Amino acid sequence: MILAEGSTLRIAPGNGGAEGQYTMGQRYQREIEEILLKANEDAPDDGQKRPRNPQRSARRAPPSRGRGRSLRFTSGRLLGMGVVVLAVALILNVFGVPFVTPLLWASVALVVIAYISYFTKPRRTVEKRWRGQPIEDAPGPSSLSRIWRWIIRG
Repeated sequence: MILAEGSTLRIAPGNGGAEGQYTMGQRYQREIEEILLKANEDAPDDGQKRPRNPQRSARRAPPSRGRGRSLRFTSGRLLGMGVVVLAVALILNVFGVPFVTPLLWASVALVVIAYISYFTKPRRTVEKRWRGQPIEDAPGPSSLSRIWRWIIRG
């Protein structure tokens, strides 16, 4: 139901509600005043703006690209390099180029290093937030309780 400005909204009694008549303008005015009072209570007393959270502003900054980038050997890049070296070694082997064996071993070494680095490097954890506040998850079940649950379920 859409009410035009100046129309009357009648609040029916029930569930503890008071009976009364309010125009839409009065209702909006009252809600705006309540919001402003809450905002004034939360605002600093000296009238200055609150300092921005440096973590949030740093998070929004675009990543720097171009010069000054360091060469990072991630596990994905190492695996890609190992696959490329393996493909080059196999192509050279088809054409009969001697001494392809070191390239094959280099590709195997790159794949193994990529595999190991994938599991040894720490993961980047993402801080969970709700309405701008960090939240913490409840700790998961202990190892003993998981084993016990596994035994019970059969």
